[in-house]
Amino acid sequence: MSTNPPSVVEYVRLGRLRPPETDVRQSRDRAQVRSIAESMERSGQLQAAKVYPPETVLDDYPDDLDVQDLRTIAASECDLVVEDGWTRREAARINNWKQLRVELFADASDDTIVAQLEANTERIDMADYETMEARKSWADETGKDPDEGDEENGKDRATGAN
Repeated sequence: MSTNPPSVVEYVRLGRLRPPETDVRQSRDRAQVRSIAESMERSGQLQAAKVYPPETVLDDYPDDLDVQDLRTIAASECDLVVEDGWTRREAARINNWKQLRVELFADASDDTIVAQLEANTERIDMADYETMEARKSWADETGKDPDEGDEENGKDRATGAN
């Protein structure tokens, strides 16, 4: 029987977040980061960043951290390593947010690079997702077909089909 490792979701100051040693998205498109910042400003942070404490912090804790240990680490002032969510961190910085919602785990995934690739290739393009949600909300509010909203907003009728 497989169990999920313990984790806690907390808000932490941006200044405590550090990039991972290896990052599959090292060259982030600044326009994309700004786009994500705009999205986060409109819709909030939809997904917590995945973080873990550096080894030096873990020296003060037992080998099998529990949820209470993780809460203590989250409340401390130690740095945390971002395994997935550095772009969200950068977008939050652009928005002048002081904190980011994170999910804190005891340690990194067994294979950080594979975990990062998985997160970045399986993730829904939030711009498309937000477009779909906006179309649905507009249709619900007006009682019209979403394609009519595309036309009213200068979009091609194929927007919804895409």
